[in-house]
Amino acid sequence: MQAAGKRILVGLHPREDPALWSRYEISDVPSLQASTCAEAAIGIPGAVFPLIAAVGTPVVGCVDPALTVPDHLLAVCSSTIGDAEQAASAVDGAELLDPQTLADALGPIGGSAGRLLDAWSRVVREE
Repeated sequence: MQAAGKRILVGLHPREDPALWSRYEISDVPSLQASTCAEAAIGIPGAVFPLIAAVGTPVVGCVDPALTVPDHLLAVCSSTIGDAEQAASAVDGAELLDPQTLADALGPIGGSAGRLLDAWSRVVREE
């Protein structure tokens, strides 16, 4: 990535050892916040991936046969790579999610409190 002229900003998992990434710039804000200014986010698909996609940043998933990644996390990836040599070209080709895929991954934006209350109310009435 550096050889391709990309700025690398590492967003750490809350329990991750920063020493593992000491050669790189580490974000001083949470990964989601940092991703709002990124060309793309790249990493092992995790819970933050749908949120990063929701703020309008394309994501590239790093996968390996030894990893089990749920389909809903893979679905928000613009692409997946299995080799670090593919990183720069994957970022260059990263695209935003189409609205339908984003809606499938995140559900409708807004109104979740009302939908939850309605669901609870229906259950209570059925009892």
